[in-house]
Amino acid sequence: YSSALVYFKKLQTVAQTTENSNIARLGILRCSYFLNNQTETINIATEIINDPKSSEAVRTEAKLNRAKARVQQNKLTDALKDLKEIVIDTRTSFGAEAKFTLADVLFKLNRLNEAETEVLDFAKKGTPYQYWLASSFIVLADVYIQKGDDFQAKQYLLSLQKNYTTNDDIQPKIIQRLNEIENRSKVKVVK
Repeated sequence: YSSALVYFKKLQTVAQTTENSNIARLGILRCSYFLNNQTETINIATEIINDPKSSEAVRTEAKLNRAKARVQQNKLTDALKDLKEIVIDTRTSFGAEAKFTLADVLFKLNRLNEAETEVLDFAKKGTPYQYWLASSFIVLADVYIQKGDDFQAKQYLLSLQKNYTTNDDIQPKIIQRLNEIENRSKVKVVK
């Protein structure tokens, strides 16, 4: 990504067409994000968003990357505006990821009822991007755990464990939370 970033920056300085300029900026955005350079990600994303010649799809990607960079900087309230603008269509990969990220940010801000509402809305709307929906259900379980409702959290986790079969990081997250719930229940029984 570092090498590609250099070439995209060179392309941006010599680009004579809108198409080449947009390609360069999108390349800079993606490389900066993958290199965890939040400041550069936010700056180039803002440039893309503010350019009326940017397509809606590119603007959406820029808003998502800017929001995720702000989350990494722990500027959670700043991320909310971008996320709320792009969660409308959960049938797109960016919309689905934004919906999860919005629920997660609301959880981190301790706005538990809003986080719960976002996840339930996501489930109602549906998405072909099951990873983001499953990740949202992890957030929903975290909401219930935070509210002291281990029973409800456990039910969502067990259902997710049974129905989500893709081999990625979801199952370990489920197992971790189920183990924590089990350990808490053992402590309650001992007391």
